[in-house]
Order: sequence, then C-alpha cells, then structure tokens
Amino acid sequence: MNTYENIMDALGKTAELTRANSENTAIVLAKLNAQETLINGLSNIVSGISETMTGLSDDINQLKLNEEVTTTQQEIIVESAQKRVVEIIGDNPLEREKYFKIFIQRLYKDTRQSAGLGSKIARTRKGDYQRCIDYIEAWIPSCGCAELRAKADAYAKARLEAKKLGYRN
Repeated sequence: MNTYENIMDALGKTAELTRANSENTAIVLAKLNAQETLINGLSNIVSGISETMTGLSDDINQLKLNEEVTTTQQEIIVESAQKRVVEIIGDNPLEREKYFKIFIQRLYKDTRQSAGLGSKIARTRKGDYQRCIDYIEAWIPSCGCAELRAKADAYAKARLEAKKLGYRN
C-alpha cells in the first residue's frame, strides 16, 4: 500500500503543481495582455506624433517655398536679366542705349507671365526663383527681336516729334 499511497501522493502534488502553474500562467497571460494594450496605445500615440511631425514638416517646406527671395537672389535675377538682354542686343553701345529698356521690360513681363516672377522682383517666391532664372537665361522675345526694335524706334521717333512740337522738355 505504500506504493499506492506514494502514487496518490505524487498525483496529488502533481495536480497541485498543475493548478498553481495554471494560475501563474493565467496571471502571466493577463499581464502580457495588459502590456500589449499599453504597447498598442503607445504605438498609436507615436504614429499620431509621426503624422503630426510630417504635417508640420510639409507646412514648413511650403512656407519656405512661399517666402520671398533674398536680396542676393533679387540681385542675381537682375544681373541675369541684364546679361541676357546684352547677349541678345549685342555689344554696340548705341544699340544698348536704344533698345535695352524695351528689351528688359519685355523680358520681365514675359518672366512674370511664364515663370512666376513677382509684381516686383522682391516679391518673387523662393519656390519660383530657379524657374525664373532658367527662363531668363533661355529667354527669346515672344514677339521677336525685330518687332521690339521697331517698337523702340517708333517710341523714340514719337518722343522726338513731341519735343519738336513743344510737348516735352
């Protein structure tokens, strides 16, 4: 009987251990579930923060693009425009004197219409700056060089006639 009692005792202890292990396993599972819930909550918070940061980054980039050009960038636009007009007109000082003003006016007008140059050069947005520079460097008068020269000559003739008639000083 001793063996039977030992077996029964061992079975009782095994049952007790199994019950204790089951309770401990249930407690561990409950804690793991609680941890999972916390981690999911933190994950959602981090995702929300990440989306907010992405939105803020996009807003900052948009503000930078809509910001007006710097003084240095304005000077570069003016220098590029003057250089392009001189390239088109040529090196003759008389030609420059006669046609520079009308060519530069047309270049700025075309750049405003086609490349986003501001109503004043200083009002040009940084986002449009490079497009304006590229446009200026490749600019050819939309109406043609001959027509612009003829228009400048006609204005000069009209001013001279107005001066002769006493309308201008």
